[in-house]
Order: sequence, then C-alpha cells, then structure tokens
Amino acid sequence: MGTSLVEQWREITTGASKEKVIHPANQIQLADGQGWPAIDGKPIEWAPAKAYDFANVGVALNGDLLVVSYDAVVSDLVMEGEQYRDTASPRMLTYLLSPEGKWELIALANFNVPKGVPADVECVSVTS
Repeated sequence: MGTSLVEQWREITTGASKEKVIHPANQIQLADGQGWPAIDGKPIEWAPAKAYDFANVGVALNGDLLVVSYDAVVSDLVMEGEQYRDTASPRMLTYLLSPEGKWELIALANFNVPKGVPADVECVSVTS
C-alpha cells in the first residue's frame, strides 16, 4: 500500500495522473522552513525532479489516519527558485480516510534541503 501511494503521488506531481487526492485542509512543510498554504496565499512555485527513486517505505495506520514514510533520491528539484540537493532524504505523506473510503493527502513533509543557504536566511554562528 505504501509503495502504491508513493507512486501515485509521483504520477500526480509530474502530471502523469490527474487524480484528485489532496484533502482541502492539506499542508506541505519543507526542511528549510517553507510551507504551504503560505500566509500570503501564494501557491508553491516548483518543478518536479527530473529523476526520482525511493526506498525504505514504511506505513503506520491508526484508524482513519495513515502515514507513509520513505527515503527519496531526486535530481534537479527546484522549489521557489532554490535548487535542492540530489541526495537521499526522508519524506512523509499523511493521509486521512474520507467518508467515501478514499485516502486523501492531508500533509506532506519533505526533509530535503537546498544546495545552498537561501539569500533571505540569516545565519548565526555558535561559539563555545
């Protein structure tokens, strides 16, 4: 089940499938702090990775809530103008079972990080 949900999400993100699986209250959170829906209401600006592979799929089910965790390896992923690393990173897809019996994506967490520190992020140094 977990593998099929990861594959389904990839097909939706690349446009290979037009299936509607997103819950109206969905949220996306990235490791660099970006999240959607954004406070200003702007949609996410991104392009799907050109290559995508995944492994270590795990599924946790608790009543009408299902979490799929996995490691994804992507290449050439760009979100909000930032390029992301081409290394393996954890992902989590969280689904809620609708009254009609369909799994709807309510949350996505992507722990991939940008290749560089975004220009608008202030860095701090830690001294011992």
